[in-house]
This record gives sequence, C-alpha cells and structure tokens, in this order.
Amino acid sequence: MRLSGGEEKGRLVPGDGPSSWRSIFLGTTNLTVDEILTAGGEAVDDAHHARAIDIPFPEKTDGMFENLHGFESGALLSNHLKKASAEHYGTLIQAFLQRLVQARADDEAGLREQLERWRQRYIRRASAKFGCDEGRGRLHERFATVYLGARLAIKFGLLPWTWRELRKAILRCERDHFRLRAKRAQKERDGLAALKAYVSQNRIKMTRVEQGKAYDEAELTKALGLLWIEGGDRIVGLGTKRLQVICGGKSAAKRVLKLLHQQGALVSERKGDPLKAQQKQIATKGSAKPARHYYHMIKMDSLK
Repeated sequence: MRLSGGEEKGRLVPGDGPSSWRSIFLGTTNLTVDEILTAGGEAVDDAHHARAIDIPFPEKTDGMFENLHGFESGALLSNHLKKASAEHYGTLIQAFLQRLVQARADDEAGLREQLERWRQRYIRRASAKFGCDEGRGRLHERFATVYLGARLAIKFGLLPWTWRELRKAILRCERDHFRLRAKRAQKERDGLAALKAYVSQNRIKMTRVEQGKAYDEAELTKALGLLWIEGGDRIVGLGTKRLQVICGGKSAAKRVLKLLHQQGALVSERKGDPLKAQQKQIATKGSAKPARHYYHMIKMDSLK
C-alpha cells in the first residue's frame, strides 16, 4: 500500500523527511492478492485491488504468452526474452527519456494536452466496456497511465505496435482482471450459500453450549455445530475442518470467512489474525489432559 502511495514511512528522527516517488510497479506471484492477504491474516477490500491489480494468465494460451512469435514453446520464448533483456537493458528507457525531454522542450502545453486527450479516450473506452463505478474508475486511471507511456513510445518510434494494438492489449488485461474478480466473487457466494444451507438444515441438531462449561470430547467431535449466546447475539460455532467440508475446500472456507469478516458477521474473542481470532475455545473433560477445541464464531443472523 505504501509503495503504491508513493511515499515512505515517516520517522520521528531528524532528517529531510520521507522520500517520495511517482512510479508504476509490476510483480509476479503464484498467489492472488486476496490469497496473500488472507494467508497473512489481513482483511481484503477494494483499496488493495486498486493498488495491486491481479492480471491472470490469458485463457487458452501457452502459459502467459498469447503469441509464441515462432518459438516452439513458452519456455524457449521466455529464455529468448531473458537473453535480450540482459543484453539491451536500459537502452529503450534512455531513448524514451531523451525524446520526452525534447518533446517537452519543443511544446510542453501541446504535449500535456495530447496526453490528457489520449487518457480520456482510453478511460471512455474502458468505462464503456467494463463500467465506471468508483472502484473501476480508479483501475481505468491506472491502466490509462500505462497506455499513455506506451503510446508515447509508439509516437517516438520506439515500439513496433500500432496504438490500436496497444489499446486492445491493455483492455484485455483489464478484462482478465475483472473476470478473475467475478470468478472469485462467485466462489465466495457459492461457499456462503452452502454454509447457509448447512446451518438451516442442521441448526436443530446442533449442540447447545454454556459459557465456562466443559464438554465431553466425543460429544464435541460428533456435533454438527455448536450454538450459544455471545454478547446478545445468537452464535453458530463450526470447527475449521467441518467448515472446509461445507464450503468445498480450504481455499473456499478462507474466502467465506473473509467475506463474513468484511460483513462484521464474525465474533472476535482475541486479537491477531482476523480469520483465526474468531475462534472460541471449548474445554473438554473426561481425560487426564483436557483438550481444547476451536470453533469459528458466526452470528446466526448473518446466515439467514
């Protein structure tokens, strides 16, 4: 978030103040932004999606490449690009900056006007294709900045594409991002629907528990879920393994917990990981070393 914001963290020590920058950054990872944040115990919201934008591999392609440009495999093309990058690293940006400085010196007002005209045309095109609510509008702005830089490089004669090819490629990146978001949202809805159906069907059979009371371990193991009152709310308690089975797997259960957390439907018992803090300890009896079972605490009203 701070990298995207363009300013380092300030410190209460003498100095010239925090450094700042204006740049676009790219990264690669096998995990999505949601998966990384959830694994780290952080809640996910649109502020993250607007700053760290997931662009998945294109569908029906050889890995990340839509065109192998005559190479027999994606690996061979990747090796070629690595070799070319190592040999010519920095050449293009130096040429670009030289032409940019000259263009600004020749007619700065005209250059700014042209860039703004290109930006607005891209944003209008993206808004027509994908919508223009506040969250999507921020994404259009960021993709438009990438479009401007590459289109200016085309004008300077540094890139071999046409501006239409460039716009089409960047719009496809936006499209794939929104498709990934839609698929993720659908999985969350499917998992939440399965959880609601399970609670509705098994609520009467669930075990009612009282605060501070120890329970037989076998009884807890067999229980379809737990019910109790916490802070005036009716609570459903489900163990992690049972929740994973209900939702359709570990990842699906995490997505549902994240969604419930965002809706304020989980009850916290201790600080820490927001997806683990909503776990209640239930003590057992009848053994030399009583065990403690943990249950996610979900408000019943959120599951109607």
